[in-house]
Amino acid sequence: MKGRIIKWGIIIILLVVGVASFVLWRRVDSQVKGLLLPNVPQYAGYSDLPEKTQGVQLTPFEITGWDGKPLQACVVSQAPQEEDLTPRQHALLDRLRTTELEDLPAIDYALVSVNWDHGIRSALPLAEQLAAAGITCVLWEPRGSNSARPWCTHGLQESKDIPLLINELEKMSNKKRLLLVGVGQGFGAQLLLQAAAKEPRLRATVALDPAASLNKSLKRAHISTPMRELIGRRMNQLTGLEPFDIAAAKSAALIPREAPIMLMYTGSAQNNSVLDDAIAIYTQLQSDRKRMVTLRTPGDAPAATTRSIIYSPEGGTHEVAQSVDVELMPDAEEVPVDILRWLNSCVRPLMEEPAPTILPTHQS
Repeated sequence: MKGRIIKWGIIIILLVVGVASFVLWRRVDSQVKGLLLPNVPQYAGYSDLPEKTQGVQLTPFEITGWDGKPLQACVVSQAPQEEDLTPRQHALLDRLRTTELEDLPAIDYALVSVNWDHGIRSALPLAEQLAAAGITCVLWEPRGSNSARPWCTHGLQESKDIPLLINELEKMSNKKRLLLVGVGQGFGAQLLLQAAAKEPRLRATVALDPAASLNKSLKRAHISTPMRELIGRRMNQLTGLEPFDIAAAKSAALIPREAPIMLMYTGSAQNNSVLDDAIAIYTQLQSDRKRMVTLRTPGDAPAATTRSIIYSPEGGTHEVAQSVDVELMPDAEEVPVDILRWLNSCVRPLMEEPAPTILPTHQS
């Protein structure tokens, strides 16, 4: 009798452990799929590329990505007639009437990226405003045409497409020295920062609301260390990567000193980034022309133009804390105006500098 009780006790314990392990695995798998399949609900059911959109002209093309997957892309240019512009474009142009942006036409293309899922459609609102000011933009699908890539790597692998995209633009324009800039938000900001660390032909970068690292984002979500370990293992099984591999802040330290970089925190990205993320990236930049901007809050004086923030790197101590001066802008409506003014200020110095050294693997 005692033996039977022990036997059934062991069976029950094993069943409980099995069920608990299954439930834990399902929870981990769900967490990982949420990280690797960031969906954009408002574009669900739509094709990659709109047939037509107000305010801009779309010229589609396709490239083969770093992994051999086809990527849908398009050139977004200014609408030919003023009556074709959208209300958002008219509002932007009204704000720009007192601002001379005479050097902007020298920019050949702005690479614009926002989300991994529905990359072209999600980037169109930003490209629409840049195009209204005369900047020709390039959008693409980081997840590949027809969802050819199963997993998002938060810009790490996707950034390898940038040299190939630039090669194609050089062929299309028949120019060997294009003046190219990048404008990204959220996922797109992380992608472009990681690309700028390796691709010197990307001459200046605007990064809106980037996350500093995937590992830091998981910690901020109050995910325990054991759970992060399990998430890392499952992520590695699916992609060969772990959360600590994906860090825009780490890439920022490798961006050339001569590259102008503007970081801006608006709080409107879908990646749950915070101002601390942008500052973490900013402090890693070696660039002599870096800039950090955020929106003014009720806690700032009404006429304040800067805010001093005491920042300590992750795992740092009081001794390494530093004061970072962040520029303030009055409201979100000023964001595209400020981006355009800053890009315009970068153009002339970039034109006067020598052509960037191109790595052999990036040559057409």
